[in-house]
Amino acid sequence: MCGCNSKSSKVYRSSKFRTVNTCGKKASDLSNERNRLAILFNTATDKELKEKYGKLKSEVEALIKSIYSDKVCPEAELIFEITKEVDYEYSKYNNAR
Repeated sequence: MCGCNSKSSKVYRSSKFRTVNTCGKKASDLSNERNRLAILFNTATDKELKEKYGKLKSEVEALIKSIYSDKVCPEAELIFEITKEVDYEYSKYNNAR
């Protein structure tokens, strides 16, 4: 289990005083990766790369949604693999500039 129910992994919404579970830092990490994928997607000129980035971005958005709506925490290994893939693609983007 990811420890999603620990007190330190909760964020409070002041409007309804309701707790939203963010699985520790996982939702934030995935949001950062989604933003980097959006940059890659928006700057890609190759059709295949653009499709690849769009698909990966959709998968990351689905994981973020599952954290907030379904209260399902992805495994740390999955987030690590996503980060590693985005780092690799992003390094190619930065080197091409």
